[in-house]
Amino acid sequence: MNQVQLSSLEYHRQTEYRRNSMTGHSLNWASQPDVYKDYNGISPIPLFQGKPLENKDLRQMLDKKSPLPLSDITFETLSDILRMTSALTAKVRYPGQDFFYRSAASAGALYPNEIYLAHDMIPDLDPGLYHYGIKKRALYPLRRQKVLQPVLTATGFQEKTTVVASLLITGIFFRSSWKYRARAYRYVLLDAGHLLENLILSLQYLSIPFSVHYRFHDREMNQLIGVNGKQEACIAVVHIHDNSRPDQERKREELLPLPEEILLSSKVSEQEVVYPEILGIHEAGMDDHPGSAGIGAPLEHDLGVNVQHWQEVGPIGNRTDRVLYPDLLYRRRSKRNYVPRPMQQDDFRGLLDLVCASAGFIDRQTDRAENIKIGFLANHVEGIQHGFYLLETGKRKFGLVQPGQMTGFMTDACLNQDWLANASVHFLFLANLRFLDRHWGARGYRHAMITAGRIGQMIYLGATALNLGACGIGAFYDDEARAILDLNADSSLLYLVAAGVVKRM
Repeated sequence: MNQVQLSSLEYHRQTEYRRNSMTGHSLNWASQPDVYKDYNGISPIPLFQGKPLENKDLRQMLDKKSPLPLSDITFETLSDILRMTSALTAKVRYPGQDFFYRSAASAGALYPNEIYLAHDMIPDLDPGLYHYGIKKRALYPLRRQKVLQPVLTATGFQEKTTVVASLLITGIFFRSSWKYRARAYRYVLLDAGHLLENLILSLQYLSIPFSVHYRFHDREMNQLIGVNGKQEACIAVVHIHDNSRPDQERKREELLPLPEEILLSSKVSEQEVVYPEILGIHEAGMDDHPGSAGIGAPLEHDLGVNVQHWQEVGPIGNRTDRVLYPDLLYRRRSKRNYVPRPMQQDDFRGLLDLVCASAGFIDRQTDRAENIKIGFLANHVEGIQHGFYLLETGKRKFGLVQPGQMTGFMTDACLNQDWLANASVHFLFLANLRFLDRHWGARGYRHAMITAGRIGQMIYLGATALNLGACGIGAFYDDEARAILDLNADSSLLYLVAAGVVKRM
């Protein structure tokens, strides 16, 4: 039987939480998914350990317009990229096992995303396809042949290019759906955005040219990786460029069959459940390939709300010298022990500045259309009136939509999680879902949720730098959140990230 395909609007509506229609759900601990992929019989290649990384000013990194050309991207360089993209940062001891937190935020600490490397010409590493094993900090060779040209073809590149390697981010759906059921596709995409932001920042840190791609031929990419698109699927691609080299012309080799153990490695539990809503939205976007954007697009990405007056984000004081990368990665945590004290205005404007920088950093490379709108609810912020605001990231300004104390209502809408009430600000990621469908088709949902996750990760990092707390929320009563913000019927809240002053532990 063919899978019923869903639009962005249909999937989001079908997976909404409603206060009076929530069904009980207890976790089946016998089916708890493994958060690490493993390959029996494949010897891992340890990554270069490297020297301690020098801290750099994050804001200055984001201002770089033209990364410096490199003489070579080496195995050591690659090791540093992966080290700053995804690392184990803290250990918690539970009865019978150790649990490790990671540098990228993840809903429920379920870590549904994986990273693969495809390359033809990195010194000291044979050409091929590799899986990054975070637990052992090693690469697992999956294909020992030149594979970069199929990746480039799937992302619409011509025969000649300066790309020397590609990093592929996938999602394993059951890792999140074990807890969040049909709604889990939201979290897989948000978490992919968290991880992607770290990858982008690692390349900026190393001054490496790159390009980000949400649009590619899914079936070709999944076949290359050895995943079936139902348990695990490719979500985003990042090409690493070396502009110091002349354009390379590559011949495409026939892909060799993969061993069965690799094809079965996406299975993370003996009792996996498949949710048709997840397959419905993901597979609907698989046929949306490069060149289809903009067909039937409405003129505006309209939420149905209007700004009363605008003000500039303005100067950010002397806060940038505290935003040091990659130290922030290892200190980042979800913190929710908020206290009802005002966030300093310089700190708040520093967060807005980082959000603006992150939002505009790659979107102009991927598509000209705006896939999300960003807003916030001001609660305890020095010099900022209580209310709902929209943020224009490209113009670095924010405007009041509706005055009033609204964070209490939003706290109730977020499943009555009372700790949210003391947060200084609720950052909001919003979208007109019908706009996404008309502009990108069902694939627009991926664009929007990944972007929300990316910028959410930046808020985590900025809050960490300013000794504030931050915590992302993907669980809320969707209809109540829409009503609080007075959004039109086609628009919804996608993600909320709270930030604020926290109690010192």
